[in-house]
Amino acid sequence: MTSGPKILAFAGSARKDSFNKKLVNIAAQGALGAGAQVTELDLATFRSRCPIRTSKPRRVFRRA
Repeated sequence: MTSGPKILAFAGSARKDSFNKKLVNIAAQGALGAGAQVTELDLATFRSRCPIRTSKPRRVFRRA
């Protein structure tokens, strides 16, 4: 039994209605149709331990 390629599909955007997510979904469906094993990853549900994302937002003070 020959298995198809394994593909991890994800878009670089975490926005809900991202065009990139839509394109990745279309490509993943095509890969499935061609016999690949596809795993889709949604970055919006992925928790990062990056200090930039987990730190509190900085306050920006503007002069009058």
